Amino acid sequence: MMQTILRLPALLCLGLLFAACCCASAAEPAEPAAGDGHEPAAAHDAAAEHGGAAEESAVDAEHDHAGDGAHEHGDGESHDEHSGASHGNTNPLSIDPDLAIVTLIIFALLVIILGKFARGPIMEGLEKREKSVADNIAAAEMSNREAQKILGDYQTQLAKASDEVRAMLDGAKKDAEAMKHTIIAEAQKAASDEKDRAKREIDAAKKSALGEIAQQSVNIAFRVASDAVRREIKADDHRGLVEDALKQFSSEN
Repeated sequence: MMQTILRLPALLCLGLLFAACCCASAAEPAEPAAGDGHEPAAAHDAAAEHGGAAEESAVDAEHDHAGDGAHEHGDGESHDEHSGASHGNTNPLSIDPDLAIVTLIIFALLVIILGKFARGPIMEGLEKREKSVADNIAAAEMSNREAQKILGDYQTQLAKASDEVRAMLDGAKKDAEAMKHTIIAEAQKAASDEKDRAKREIDAAKKSALGEIAQQSVNIAFRVASDAVRREIKADDHRGLVEDALKQFSSEN
């Protein structure tokens, strides 16, 4: 109802515009019509006066000629005065009752016609336009809500991905630390094993060298002893002494 009341001034403005156009078209031929009515009357008066002057010329031609000139001069002055008076009465601000009535009738008919034939399509078009605008607003709001929802989902996924990346980095750091400790432990174990192996090899080489030295020493001692006591003791006694010396040397090493 409020929308209909707001739309009525538009119809009234259209009616006023049409009525003003009709008034302008009706007022334009008024002055020429008045002028046309005045010209035949002036011609009729001039003809009557000219007829009277002709009758007077039958009596005295010279007098008639003078009187006719004077009469024509007076008639011209009266015609000018009448024309000035008629033009002086034409006031553009004056109100013509007939024209006002016609204008009101035309305006009323125009309002009735517009209200009967144009109001329905205009209201229908405005309602369609209003419905279209409302639908567009609703669609925009729905799109905004969907966009907000999608944005929220993206933010949630981004936060989740960030947490996953952080967890992966922490796990990789822990794995790197564990691998570091494992590598260090393995390196230390390998170094210790290598050290032990080298020590064992050194000990074995040392024992082998000592054994060879002992064997050579025994041989040398045996030969020296043999040469020294060959003349004093027997061979069996000499052999027993050498074996006892070897046993004692082996037990000491």
